[in-house]
Amino acid sequence: MKRPILAAIAALVLSGCVTATPYQPASKHTSAEGYTEQRLQDDRWRVTFSGNEVTSRQTVESYMLFRSAELTLANGYDWFETLDRSTEAQPTYYWGPDGYYYGAGWYGGDGGYWSPRWTYGNDWNAGTSYQVQASIIMHHGPKPPDHPHAFDAREIVAHVGPHVLRPPLAH
Repeated sequence: MKRPILAAIAALVLSGCVTATPYQPASKHTSAEGYTEQRLQDDRWRVTFSGNEVTSRQTVESYMLFRSAELTLANGYDWFETLDRSTEAQPTYYWGPDGYYYGAGWYGGDGGYWSPRWTYGNDWNAGTSYQVQASIIMHHGPKPPDHPHAFDAREIVAHVGPHVLRPPLAH
């Protein structure tokens, strides 16, 4: 009887470990968090990055630009411009630290028992998840200096790349 209860409590504890969305392709295994791209024409793509409730808006936007730069270079272009760029915010709720919660507690030492009670610790927290999407057009040659929506792909890779959080390697 104790093992199913302990397994349920372990699952609850592990579900409270929310970390920022790493730079990765989105998939059903990652709750659609990460990047997606769709080729619209030879030099045009739609690029999206979706983060979870602890991934900042700045990170989501940087990762979308980073993916756009990777695609630009992989397709033999030098710079890209963003069109129709939009960022959506979605309120979310997640299990995390800092608050009172109604949970189970151990009473009575070695011969004790689990019992529900109010305690201080983890709680449901409100957050915001962000998704940014842009259509990009890729170009050859030097980036125009006065174009506010133009990005040099190599510069994006050089400046954003060192700050990109990648998923842990599978063993």
